[in-house]
Amino acid sequence: GKFNWGNMGVLVDEAYNHRMHAFIQLVNTAQWASSAESAATGSIDTGPEWMTVAPRDFADWETFCRKTAERFAGRVRVYEIWNEPGAPKDGRSNGFWRDTSDNFIRIIKHARKAVLSVDPEAKIMVGGFRPVDIGRHFENFVERVITEALDDIDIIGFHYWTDGQWGTKIFDLKMLLNAYGQNRPYWNTEGPGAGSEPSNIKAFLWSWAGGGEKIFPFIYNLPRYRKHSLVNPDFSPHEGTISFATMTRYLTGFRMEGQLNAGPGIRAFSLTDGAKRIVVAWSELKDESMPAIICGAESTVDWQGNPGPEVKKGSYNCNTILLGN
Repeated sequence: GKFNWGNMGVLVDEAYNHRMHAFIQLVNTAQWASSAESAATGSIDTGPEWMTVAPRDFADWETFCRKTAERFAGRVRVYEIWNEPGAPKDGRSNGFWRDTSDNFIRIIKHARKAVLSVDPEAKIMVGGFRPVDIGRHFENFVERVITEALDDIDIIGFHYWTDGQWGTKIFDLKMLLNAYGQNRPYWNTEGPGAGSEPSNIKAFLWSWAGGGEKIFPFIYNLPRYRKHSLVNPDFSPHEGTISFATMTRYLTGFRMEGQLNAGPGIRAFSLTDGAKRIVVAWSELKDESMPAIICGAESTVDWQGNPGPEVKKGSYNCNTILLGN
């Protein structure tokens, strides 16, 4: 048959022309190639069953991966394999992957073989594990995939939206890799959007502090995700968009140093570019401002980039700032 790359091809080419490298997700099985005939739908938007299982012949999957790599060679450097494949058991779920861990391992290995046959410098990322996949169900699916296909994985994708409650799950993943004497970069490929709230950048800081090498905001403009989008339905900016722009403007080129103890009820992160330091901090108490003690603080800006609270000088240059949430 003929491959039609449609809008995806146009968008990737345009991104490249503007000096941006998209990564591509290799996901789903064509109905004609599927090992399942059922069209039963899964949870929410995971599609019919035939889309979410391995092909009858993995040579068809290899052809798809190889043709994709040929089309985007030189423009795409990273290929993400599947979307949120974690399953409750080593069997079937109602999610994006409703097949066994053995078959998913084969999906990874065949994809790597096909892509690297075209572009030996390409990187393979295992696709978007969710926080709920890590922990209680860890040994049933994620651990098998990570440990048995680790030689074929260059990057681990993780989906992490929130501002702290799933933070420990990232460390569970790192502990597993350490147990096998391995390490892989972690990318948050469906990261925080948190939408219209100007405080949406809290989740970015959490993901950054957890070791995220790259963080991609969740900006799907779909009705059920509207509150998580970084733009309005007409793609105009809202308060969340502006706070995201503020973070980008101030923190580009900085690296995460870690959390600071800035006082009770205060969450604070320190970042530096080697020449100066920026502290991002807020009150954890809803609708209540709290004093933060930050040494060396000179001036502040709020989520919108406007002048922030007054800095009150203290002894030993440890200054006090009254922060809201």
